[in-house]
Amino acid sequence: MTSFFALAQVRLLDAIASIRDREEGQGTAEYAVLVVAVIAMAAAVVLVITTGLTGYITDAIAAL
Repeated sequence: MTSFFALAQVRLLDAIASIRDREEGQGTAEYAVLVVAVIAMAAAVVLVITTGLTGYITDAIAAL
């Protein structure tokens, strides 16, 4: 009976280690972080360009 519990414990620990060491979704998560970083940089560039254009357009309208 003791060996049954020992075998069950070994199988449980093996299952926990297997779940802990899985890397199935790691590639997708890394890709998502990369996509978010590119979107953030693009948004920053658009914000800088838009700010400069707004000032230029305002000056052009005021000159009329």
